[in-house]
Amino acid sequence: MLRDLKGLFIVTQTPFDESGAVDLESIDTLVDFYIKHGAQGFTVLGVSGEAGKLNADEALQVAQRFIKRAGRLPCVVGVSNASLAQLTDLSSRVMDLGAAGVMIAPPAGIQTDEELHGYFAEVFRRNEGVPTVLQDFPFASKVAMPVPAMIELIETHKEIELVKEEDLPCLNKISRLRAGGGRRVAILTGNNAMYLPLELGRGADGRFLVSGNAVGSVRIARRGHDRRSRRCVRHLSAAVAL
Repeated sequence: MLRDLKGLFIVTQTPFDESGAVDLESIDTLVDFYIKHGAQGFTVLGVSGEAGKLNADEALQVAQRFIKRAGRLPCVVGVSNASLAQLTDLSSRVMDLGAAGVMIAPPAGIQTDEELHGYFAEVFRRNEGVPTVLQDFPFASKVAMPVPAMIELIETHKEIELVKEEDLPCLNKISRLRAGGGRRVAILTGNNAMYLPLELGRGADGRFLVSGNAVGSVRIARRGHDRRSRRCVRHLSAAVAL
């Protein structure tokens, strides 16, 4: 179940060939590389997965290829869409293919807690029972989700089993989510490992990571939040900045 997930999830990129068509065969080599270096799961069609460049059929083909190649490793599929009809259709299809769950961020334009709760009430009316990652990434979604509102969403909707927390700076938010009580869900972070050891120390269970930082962050995630891991993350962040 998503609430029990820990470690490192790769936010996969969608490969294209020189003509701009989806390169499905390269998905296999990508997955094999990630697994070789210690990936414990995958997020497909996330913000870094070029989902906006794919039509509905291509998105389904990409998700299917990643899920099949990943084998027993869990795959979460991003289904965020301004159209609830398309969101629920893709959700149903990828779950039938064997996805571990779906990832959903609130759509741009939501401005109040009331609107936020109304949106997700409708999402889960249509997606009842589908294990869900709640994505908190206001830089991309343009929607700020306060901690009390997130806790209420988690308590109200059993489908939310994991929070992808990447609202910079996220350390205080992780602490407040953990201190909020109620039903425990997994928290995995984003933000390219900039604060990974500190995030683990605040109660995060692991991280979602774009592939460029994968190998170093696997080692950091396994080591925990000791002094050596903090030194490793400084070197890794410096390398990413170059």
